[in-house]
Amino acid sequence: MPSLEKEIASIKAALTQLDKRISDFREDFNNRLNSIDNRFNSIDNRFNSIDNRFSSIDNRFNSIERRLNHVESEITELRKEISSMFRWLIGMTLTMWITVMIAIVLRA
Repeated sequence: MPSLEKEIASIKAALTQLDKRISDFREDFNNRLNSIDNRFNSIDNRFNSIDNRFSSIDNRFNSIERRLNHVESEITELRKEISSMFRWLIGMTLTMWITVMIAIVLRA
């Protein structure tokens, strides 16, 4: 029977060693999973940073667009004013020309 006890002891030792290997494997596997999680968190943080930068750029473009719309409306107003002043200038020039022509005709 001593050989049966030796076999049981050998099996127990093998099971203990197998249990240790499985425990080491689980620990290593969990460490690797944590490392992967950390990398994904780092990538998520980088994407959030990029999203924030794009939001800032969008805000700047919106500001520029508002400024350009304001400048565009100012240019439209100036064109209307210039057109009105040109009509007045032509009207006054024609009036003076007609007045000069009438004065010349009446003097002769």
